[in-house]
Amino acid sequence: MYVEKYLVDGIPLAGEEVSFMLSFGNQHHEGSWWWGMRGDAVLEDVLPEGMSFVSAYLHKCEEVEWCAFNPNISGQTLTWTMWPIGRNQWNEIKLTVLIDSGVEDGSILTNQASISSSHAQKDADPFPDNNASEFMITVKNEGFFIFLPLVSR
Repeated sequence: MYVEKYLVDGIPLAGEEVSFMLSFGNQHHEGSWWWGMRGDAVLEDVLPEGMSFVSAYLHKCEEVEWCAFNPNISGQTLTWTMWPIGRNQWNEIKLTVLIDSGVEDGSILTNQASISSSHAQKDADPFPDNNASEFMITVKNEGFFIFLPLVSR
């Protein structure tokens, strides 16, 4: 199992929204045995204080490319309990969060994601190093962007 988290949209400004991609799956490694999960995949994303959930969309839904896929929310922890992920199968969730307007300039917010199985003993992962991912952003309180016209002769 693996999960990778990265920023895909937005500028980390206080009071603004940013979007992350959570890519996850069950990757086969050369020379290792093949296995499909027996339990359901459980994806958790712990939002730091100063961030709040806005929306989540799952890629590759049955009949549409993206569909709403809201997590179970407990405090700052977002949890998606999914299905047993087969060999070399993957998917991704686009997660949008709001950076609170009161977050101080220069604050570093660390967002952590992890993947596991609802049957941890049956689905013991031989490569646990990629079962977690984190992404840090530095928040700014003011953003000034100047776009000048290009003049050429």
